[in-house]
Amino acid sequence: MVADIRAFRNSVIWWLGGLAVLLAVGLAVLIRWGLRPLRRVRDDLRKIREGDLSHLEGDYPSEIERWSRT
Repeated sequence: MVADIRAFRNSVIWWLGGLAVLLAVGLAVLIRWGLRPLRRVRDDLRKIREGDLSHLEGDYPSEIERWSRT
């Protein structure tokens, strides 16, 4: 009886731990994918600072586009 409870508890811990790891990896992938447009803006702003570009060019999200036109 005690061995069965211990085995069940260990099984639940392993399953929940594995699920937590999968959720963390999935969340990291989603955040990285979601912030990709901002990384592009960061890279383009760095190019402007270094003199490789004179102004922002390209397609940006609508929240950023109004700033790239000025």
